[in-house]
Order: sequence, then C-alpha cells, then structure tokens
Amino acid sequence: MGLDSGYYLWYDYNNAGQKTEVKITDGTTMPYNVTYDYFANGWLKDVKYGGDTVASYTYDAVGNRLTQTNGNGTSTSMHTTARSRYLLTSITHSMG
Repeated sequence: MGLDSGYYLWYDYNNAGQKTEVKITDGTTMPYNVTYDYFANGWLKDVKYGGDTVASYTYDAVGNRLTQTNGNGTSTSMHTTARSRYLLTSITHSMG
C-alpha cells in the first residue's frame, strides 16, 4: 500500500496474535480506521470501518465459514462437503 508523504500505517494485535485494528494517520487525524472482532474461539466475527460494519461472518460447528454479510446488505454463502471441511463446493451471492 502506498501512502502519501507524512502518513503512517500501523496495526494492533490481540494476545492471540490476531489483527484487531489497522490505522492510517497523518499524526493528527484518523482518516482510516478498520477494526476486527473475533468470537471467543478465535474465528473472525466482523470487520468495521469507522464503527460501521463492513462484513460479518458465521461458521458451522467445525469452523467452515458459512456466510459473509456485507454492510451494504449483500451476502455470500459458502458450501462445503461433509467429507472435507476444506473443500469449498459453491458460493452463492445475494442482494439485500
């Protein structure tokens, strides 16, 4: 990511080493601030920009991501096979 002169980029992490925040600032203002929230089990729960939810996620019991719901109302459903938790078989997009 290229930054204009005088801007700084930094990341914050939780005790588990997961990224919790990305900030870009010129030292006096905060023009860009993205936060990441996690469920107690460590799975990504949502991403927010300026306090507004950009994306939220749901998972099945073994950790396969089931849905991504975007702040604009669109969503994506992910489908896996019963045999392999890592084999993505289809993705479905929907509007609002």
